[in-house]
Amino acid sequence: MPLARIVTPSLFSLIDKEIGVRARGPRGRLAATLALAAVVLLWMVRDYEHRLAVRALEARTYNGADPVRASAYPGLANPFAGLE
Repeated sequence: MPLARIVTPSLFSLIDKEIGVRARGPRGRLAATLALAAVVLLWMVRDYEHRLAVRALEARTYNGADPVRASAYPGLANPFAGLE
């Protein structure tokens, strides 16, 4: 069965060539490129905000002592939840 899933699309493309259907480029290339760019931009913004949050935590003192380690974990739905 898995072999049929691999072979079937190539057979249908042969049928299209015989009928004379004009070859189109890959559909959805622009949408995929824009989606990838949006994901990368989102990661960059979240990384920047994460670094700001960690720096803010590192700048604080706790009972007069500098922190040894600081980390920030955003919420799943709202990355700014918990910041006060």
